[in-house]
Amino acid sequence: MKQIQLFFLLVILALLNGCIQSLGSETSSVMGTPTYRVTDTPITTSISTVITVTDSKPVNSTPTLIVPSRTPTPRQAVQIQCLTISENLPDTVILEGALVLASSQSGSEFILDMRTGGKTNLSNFEGEIVYELHLSPDRNLLAATMVSKDSKRLIIKSADERVDLALPWLEAWDDMPGWFDNQRLWLRKWIRNSVEAADILGLYNPFTGQVEEIPFPFSDFYEPYLPRDWEFEYAYDPNLSRVLYMSNDGVKDPLILRDLQNGEILARFPMDEMSFGRSPQWSPDGEQVIVVDSASEDESAADSDNGLPQHELFGIQRNGQIVQLTEFATDYSNAIIGRYTWSPNGRYLAFWFASVPSPLDYVGTNPMPLLTILDTQTRQITNYCVPGDTYTGRSNAPIWSPDSQQLLVENVYNEQYESRIILVDINIPLASVLFENQRVLGWMMTP
Repeated sequence: MKQIQLFFLLVILALLNGCIQSLGSETSSVMGTPTYRVTDTPITTSISTVITVTDSKPVNSTPTLIVPSRTPTPRQAVQIQCLTISENLPDTVILEGALVLASSQSGSEFILDMRTGGKTNLSNFEGEIVYELHLSPDRNLLAATMVSKDSKRLIIKSADERVDLALPWLEAWDDMPGWFDNQRLWLRKWIRNSVEAADILGLYNPFTGQVEEIPFPFSDFYEPYLPRDWEFEYAYDPNLSRVLYMSNDGVKDPLILRDLQNGEILARFPMDEMSFGRSPQWSPDGEQVIVVDSASEDESAADSDNGLPQHELFGIQRNGQIVQLTEFATDYSNAIIGRYTWSPNGRYLAFWFASVPSPLDYVGTNPMPLLTILDTQTRQITNYCVPGDTYTGRSNAPIWSPDSQQLLVENVYNEQYESRIILVDINIPLASVLFENQRVLGWMMTP
């Protein structure tokens, strides 16, 4: 008997030793590595598969989970704080970090150091353009897919060029939807041979070459088409412990929140087919995901006689609780929520808000999208009356500064689609024009 116990003890010790060796082989932090430069040395790519959860219930079974009630938080009316947009930035306002900009005239993209005024072009090759560009969550790194007539490649840069990596594109993948964490990127394979087949995602570490394929683990996925402004067909939280997606389980176009560890359905959220949210975005800490929908359970009542929607913001908590974050229907006959983005510190949500009535006059039949910010700690909503794209209404998402105190927005102000970049400081507060006919793509950290 003692010999058997001794045998099992030795087995356990061997397993523990293997785990410790495995943990010790993890890749070190990006910012602790030396400068990267373009290399002709091929990178070895290994592929593994993660997330193997299967459905906890058959898809055709009758759902037993009741949709959580959409209970509003204590009501706070929208605070109207219209800022006068100055043409010159006051000397007292200091801008830190580096901006990623694109010239409307030349089409070239570059990094502008706000402290030194130095410029770094993203490409030095004629005819090469940025296909997609994303910043890491900590704003230290930029990843861009560069394409030309004959080539496609991936570049990784820091604002100070301490990291400057160029890699050939991985041909097995179609695009790069963004960063997962500060070292790994999302990659995506488009699946278009079936309306009920989910795209395949992968996690790619460009510093080691490792790729982890992540096939969607649930069979009740529904995709008649990719909803407008969704970056993914399904939204994973920052810890890969939750996923939000559209289900075909018989409920009217519901969003489903699932626990990826055990497959449990945590929440069902029936959606208005005309909204589907605007790129459902998880908070940086993974505690909630924001979606847009009507507050009415009767979707036919969501639109008024003028055909404009009545949107509200909702937070789906990671435990499945659904919280209505706004009550625009109380004060506005119409409320249209455009693209939105979390501040890096996870406190604020900046979004475009067009309403009837509107605090500003507008051109044409549609109300003007205005920069509005929700403070998720105090629930205060402030409309700064800073306009976005006043002619198409499809304003790009606001760009936050790394310290979460300032934003950059693009204002298209005439029928020739001329534009200006406006800085908004929420502490002072103020609004001031920074650039004319430039597009802002991101705001990075500098040493």
